[in-house]
Amino acid sequence: MTQAFRFLVFPAAVACALLAGYLAFLGPGYFVLGLVAVALVSLFALNSRFALYALLVFTFFEDWLPSVPGLPSALKLMGVLVIGSWAVRRLTDRGATALTGPVEVAMMLFLGVTLGSLAVATDASVGLSFFLRYAMFFGLAIVVADHVHTVRDAYRIVVVLVLAGAAAAAGGLWMFFFGGENLAQGPLGDPNDLAFALCMAAALSFYIVVAKTGAARWLHLALLGVIVGGVAATLSRGAAVGATFGVVWGIMLGRVRPRYLVSALVVAVVTVAAIYSVDPQRVALAVEMKQAWGGVNVSDRFDRWRIALHMMTDNPVLGVGVGNYGVLYRAYGGAELLGNEGGEAHNVAHNMYLEVGAEMGVLGLLAFLALLGVALWMAIQLVASERAASARGPDRGSVVAASSDDVLARLLAAGVSTALVTLCVAGLFLTEQYFAPLWIVIGLISGLRRIRKSEGRGLAAHDVGTEADPHTVIPVSRPIQGYDVSLR
Repeated sequence: MTQAFRFLVFPAAVACALLAGYLAFLGPGYFVLGLVAVALVSLFALNSRFALYALLVFTFFEDWLPSVPGLPSALKLMGVLVIGSWAVRRLTDRGATALTGPVEVAMMLFLGVTLGSLAVATDASVGLSFFLRYAMFFGLAIVVADHVHTVRDAYRIVVVLVLAGAAAAAGGLWMFFFGGENLAQGPLGDPNDLAFALCMAAALSFYIVVAKTGAARWLHLALLGVIVGGVAATLSRGAAVGATFGVVWGIMLGRVRPRYLVSALVVAVVTVAAIYSVDPQRVALAVEMKQAWGGVNVSDRFDRWRIALHMMTDNPVLGVGVGNYGVLYRAYGGAELLGNEGGEAHNVAHNMYLEVGAEMGVLGLLAFLALLGVALWMAIQLVASERAASARGPDRGSVVAASSDDVLARLLAAGVSTALVTLCVAGLFLTEQYFAPLWIVIGLISGLRRIRKSEGRGLAAHDVGTEADPHTVIPVSRPIQGYDVSLR
């Protein structure tokens, strides 16, 4: 903790106490939110890593968090507090390095276009709300990347995401069977949103299963089964297509033995069978209702894509304004689905690329594609560099066996790239660009790249017989404990 940060602790504590008293006077709901806010700020002041973990967990349970009428959602408030506290720490830390990697530059470019589209938005208040949401998730990606200093840091974040995903999947399944919902939902109110988040968790979880051995592998296999069951119970076709492409991508990487894929398939089949056995009639009814609405939904999505294209052709430079697709949906001839005749729910295009193009024009779409392209390129480079590193060690006759950190580095690289491909493909059928999963994965990729780049500079200096930068830290891997090092 820096001297400047210590200086702020006492006045901050006094301010928090006064705020808590005022919120208690307003009402119990305000007081609960105030306590959560104070706890997060205090947690971040003491240990920023655990505050980040808390925020990542809350992204899976946004619709179960308490809310107060007239205030932003609890997740937004928590995000502002955590990211704001992180920004204060960075500003008061004289030794902090600048965050100017390719992803950060691409995000700033996209945010600039988003700000430009806000200036032409039909409904500026809606546009501002969505602009701030984008800004918060950009901040989340940067905070995630800034907390990845070692492979172990990235691994801990992934484990938190897997545990939160399994808990959210269990909550969604509970609401489906016992909470009166027609599909798995609840922690996130829309089944598609829940499926999107769980797809990220499933992709990361699979590679953790591959890395583990013994009882730990069985435990993570059970968590993967719960997550897969949650995805299946949402009956989200977009998520299913994304997951399918994720599996294909994992096979193309060649980092996983066929028996692991077979094991995952068996887990998926067993999980679906177990879900069906709990209440066959309810599952059959949910599938029947999904099939009955299938034709209507397909036709509706084509109409929404057509409307998005019309918006983009009518406003090719900056679009109709960030967040304003739903505002102008009816003006472009859009029809409301059953249950939303009054237009209370915000209409979306069910394609994050077309919606970005409609709201931010060609400039926004190109900036968004550039951002995703940079992230995917970095993920591919991570996989390639880890593959080269694993092949190089034995060839040189290294006396050091493959370590747990080496295994984690290889599998995390494969995991984040698979998660990104899964989410990008699912985004062809879902509107998820202003939800957390995509930006969490991008943050992990950026953080892992920074580690690999730092190690690569030191290794390159060693390879050519020159003196490495004395400030470059090359972590020493720990001996293997509970990890499968025979991966090919």
